Amino acid sequence: MSGTAYHYRAVGAGGKMRTGIVTAETPAAVARELRRQGLTPVYVGAEEKKAFDLKLPSFGNSRRKDVLFFTQELSTLLNSGVPLDRALTITSELTENAQFQALVGEILRSIKGG
Repeated sequence: MSGTAYHYRAVGAGGKMRTGIVTAETPAAVARELRRQGLTPVYVGAEEKKAFDLKLPSFGNSRRKDVLFFTQELSTLLNSGVPLDRALTITSELTENAQFQALVGEILRSIKGG
């Protein structure tokens, strides 16, 4: 099988982050394969990304875009069966906006606190 070796980070049904390498023709083919395995892709690329390097595009100070990103990522994780508290933690780790991270952290603390 020819193709490119793509590094990936994906979330399993239990909310555990998984990493690995898949050989495929395109990143989209890797994403399809990960979904077939019951995983939710978070990153697929030719270069390995470490957890602290995993940054999605910065939206600057635009709150509307931060909220859109947050809701899309949270929806994807929840629809794949990730528990709410783990989904919030993952989403918080993926955003670059420190103020938005703090806000998500407060939401998470409120949910865990009842």
